[in-house]
Amino acid sequence: MYAFKHLLTALLLCTLCIIPYTASATDTNADYRGYVWRIDTAAGNEAELPHNFRTAASPFQTRTDAAKFGVDPNYTPSREGLDALPLSGSAEFSVPAFHALLKDLHMRAKGSICIVDLRQESHGFMNGNAVSWYGKHDWGNIGRTKHEALRDENMRIRSAQGKDVVLAHLDKKKQPKNPQTIRVVAAMTERELVEDAGVRYVRLAVTDHKWADPQTIDNFVDLVKRMPADTWMHFHCQAGKGRTTSFMAMYDMMKNPSVPLKDILYRQYLLGGAYLAYDPTTQHAPTGWEDADYHHKSEMIAKFYDYVQQNHENDYAVPWSMWLKKNP
Repeated sequence: MYAFKHLLTALLLCTLCIIPYTASATDTNADYRGYVWRIDTAAGNEAELPHNFRTAASPFQTRTDAAKFGVDPNYTPSREGLDALPLSGSAEFSVPAFHALLKDLHMRAKGSICIVDLRQESHGFMNGNAVSWYGKHDWGNIGRTKHEALRDENMRIRSAQGKDVVLAHLDKKKQPKNPQTIRVVAAMTERELVEDAGVRYVRLAVTDHKWADPQTIDNFVDLVKRMPADTWMHFHCQAGKGRTTSFMAMYDMMKNPSVPLKDILYRQYLLGGAYLAYDPTTQHAPTGWEDADYHHKSEMIAKFYDYVQQNHENDYAVPWSMWLKKNP
């Protein structure tokens, strides 16, 4: 009965969304295709900053999850070079929260502002709400190229305009909770929102829970190299944790190559991010996809640190993708 109930819910949601799933010749995500417009952040008031917002100059937090991740609560990392970084991160913002964010960043930034969107999954804004087309594990676009993912995203956001669409928060089992039907009177992509405000927008499409592919990191390194030193970089993903912390840490490494890896990872964690060295496979045998992905990310963030150590003096003349092939 329970399974039947959720099957009916899913069918209803897909019917009301009126936005078909489209497969491409290279599509490999059939098991993960979306089934609901998830509310990532409801439209609030313009005084509220996005969830998990922090800057490089934010004070270290007292974390209650240190034991879970194997973090030494008595170790205080160096803040060498940290406070001066024009760097921040957060979860996805609603339209009102974006304007609150922009107001805050304009007061901090000495140069221009760049919003770096790290999400591969199709997402955008409907009536001010931040929404995403959610599939299992948040992998609705897994296996797709960046171009294919953006095409899917643009099609879904465009198709929603003027239609009745079901939005829902998700419960712990990732099922729609208290779904609501709205008439979409304002639908836009994040690029449209950001660029309409006169701010630069960059998309680095990274699959949720996973380490970014080599080409994406090549693009990131090139972005950091080309940006004027005073450009304020704001990174975000869906929750403002895994992907956001990964790129904030890599940026920190590139700007502060003399700081030890442990200090980089600890301080990004204590600012409010994820602990990127967490590897559950050191505590027990892998029990699922999450353990394997944590293990892989813990290895790759250390490799990126090694890449920085070997290449910062030559201004990263060797691309990450090429270096990685020689240092598997």
